[in-house]
Order: sequence, then C-alpha cells, then structure tokens
Amino acid sequence: MVRLCQVNGAAIHVKSTARMGFALVEESLYRVHATMEDKHWWFVARRKIITDVARKLSQNVQQPFIVDIGCGTGGSLAHFKQEKFQCVGIDSSQIAIDLASEKFPECDFRCGRMPDDLRDISSKVTLFTLLDVLEHVEDDKKFLSDLVHLAPKGADILITVPALKSLWSPHDVANHHFRRYEKPELEAVWNGLPVTCRMTGFFNARLYPIISMMRSIANLKKSSAGEGGSDFSMPMSPINKALTSIFASESRRIVDQIDNVASSHFKTGTSLIAVLRKEE
Repeated sequence: MVRLCQVNGAAIHVKSTARMGFALVEESLYRVHATMEDKHWWFVARRKIITDVARKLSQNVQQPFIVDIGCGTGGSLAHFKQEKFQCVGIDSSQIAIDLASEKFPECDFRCGRMPDDLRDISSKVTLFTLLDVLEHVEDDKKFLSDLVHLAPKGADILITVPALKSLWSPHDVANHHFRRYEKPELEAVWNGLPVTCRMTGFFNARLYPIISMMRSIANLKKSSAGEGGSDFSMPMSPINKALTSIFASESRRIVDQIDNVASSHFKTGTSLIAVLRKEE
C-alpha cells in the first residue's frame, strides 16, 4: 500500500506493506548499506557505541544472547559475533537477509516477522536490539508492545531512532521513515508497558551542527547528496576517520548513563538511544 504522510506540513508518499505495517527500504539502499557499512563513519562509530552498550548490559549475564530485530544487511550482528556474543539477526526483507548471509556466512540470519518467528528462541534472549527500526513501523507502539510481551523477564531492549522533526529531509523520505522522534514521543511508545527505562537520551550529538546544516541544504535543494537519495556517501579517508572518531567518542558518556540518573546527557543530537528492561 502507499500511505500519504504529513511531515512538517509537507505531504510525502511512504510505501509500506499492508501485511506488516512496515515501510521497507528499497533494494538499492540495502545495497548501499551493504557496500558502506564496513567503513563509513556513521556505521562504524554507531557500531562501537552499540557494542559498548551491549557489553555493559551483558557484563553480569552468564550466557548473553542478542537478537537484532530489523538487522538489515547484517553489519551490527557480525560485529556482535566478533565480540563473541551468541546472536541471531532477523529481518522481514528477503533482499536484506540474502545480502547479509552472503557477506557474513558465519552469522545466523533469518527472514521473518517479530514476534512470530522468534518464539523458538525468545526465552533465551538477554538483549533485543532495535537499531533504527521503529521509524519504519507504522504502529510503533503495538510493535514494541509485542516485543516486550515476547521478551523474558529481565531481558533488555536497546533502541535507537532518528531524532528531531526539524531534521526531516529527503534522506528520511528515501529510507521510507514514518517519523523522526522527539524525546517525549519516544518515551511515550513504551508508556504503560511492563518495563523500566534504564536510560534514554540523544547521541550523534557532537556532529549535530554539521548534519543539521547539511539537512537544511538538502531540503532547499529537495535532494540528498548521497547514494540512492540518502545521505550516505563515502568521504575522503582522512575526513571519514575524523568523523568516525568524533562520533565514536560519545560512547563512554552514553554507557555511563545506564542506571545513572545523575549522569551528563547530551542536550540534542541526530539520534535517540534508550535501554528498557522487561520487569514482569
């Protein structure tokens, strides 16, 4: 089906599957991700932050087991595997799973739906990751509710989403996002569910001024500068290394926020990150 969505007063068309309520990424963008996720600064630094958070959440767990929901072309799961985590990746896109399996044959990928196609392993999972997934889901509250009810007591759920409506640009349209989140809107998604929020806050904060400026330019031009209509293009190596270092340097501050209400939070950023713990 094609859904007409109002964002910042502008009407955009977002494709989704009627069966799942997902806005699925185009095959061309999956191929861009598969090509760039090993080296591009955004993927590399984000993986470091996510892995550091996963390591912190798993430090007192006897047998850590991660399920990456919406694993895409598999870069995050492959990194979890390298860190010796037991892990499984699931995605509703057969194209994404085919690319992931071809690139990372040592990893366990499955094409399927959450929660139905995870019931066989759900009782063993200690950490579920939703890495830039909820913005692709039309009914994000029901999706997260289904995941929370699938998760065993004591399991954690790590969520990242794109932040701030003011950053909406052709990149979001190309990626078939339903929304970008304000912090209270993200927190409202789990309101009433049997979870404890262990942390929530902004990240990709230190590069926010640059990215905000680039998004403004893209909106004026009505097109993104990257491949497939996205923002993703490989900068020159020295610039890519510098951007990776700047973004990845946020990791320690983010990890310190877990279970620490007195920690220092970034005031804004291009993304939001949250950790929930299933309580019942």
